[in-house]
Amino acid sequence: MKVLSRHILIMLFVGIYFGNSQVKVGNNLQLIDPSSLLELESSTRTLVLTRVTQNQMNAITPLNGALVYNMDVDCVFTYTGQTWRSLCDSNNGNPLADNGLSLLNGNTIQLGGPLVQPTIIQTDATNTLSIAGLELNNDISDAMMILLDNQGVLTHAPIADMVQKEETIITATNGQNQFTTPQTITNINNIDVYRNGVKISFSAVGPNLIELQSDIICFDNDEIRIVQIQ
Repeated sequence: MKVLSRHILIMLFVGIYFGNSQVKVGNNLQLIDPSSLLELESSTRTLVLTRVTQNQMNAITPLNGALVYNMDVDCVFTYTGQTWRSLCDSNNGNPLADNGLSLLNGNTIQLGGPLVQPTIIQTDATNTLSIAGLELNNDISDAMMILLDNQGVLTHAPIADMVQKEETIITATNGQNQFTTPQTITNINNIDVYRNGVKISFSAVGPNLIELQSDIICFDNDEIRIVQIQ
């Protein structure tokens, strides 16, 4: 009976001691900071947190401040009372999106957004860049043209500023079928000829001279408009 009582007393004192003491695991057990409740010290061993998958982590509702290691994303997460947040970035686990990217619904990064710094997309003969599915626009009167300057930077300018066009309007005489072009002919495909507003066919017969198709007859005061793109 005395032995049993002695064991109970020893267990009671041990419980009181550890209930109010500090605990250190590892090296230098005799050295522990006064403010520490638990210290780990080792140069060869580590603390391993609970390792879980994303689904397993989401199924746990622990105390605030709980820590786990998420094996799906290779990162430590902490519980904030409402959600698990990653400690691997400065945005509290929420995805970051900038420099041409945007964040959709708080968790999906998609292409589209303002650039916040000069950005280079490097291509080569194998890894080319293309854009598919562009809309067809037949009205190019106010369209813009993409340009590449001598530094390799993309810019844009109105097509009207890029295309140098000259136009001549001639009042024809009866039976006339040859007309002078505004510029020297270098490419017949860059010339359009209209008689009274209707586009007609022609051929080049000189450096600055075109001849209407044989079945096209001009009468006095017909308007011949020649549009030539340089």
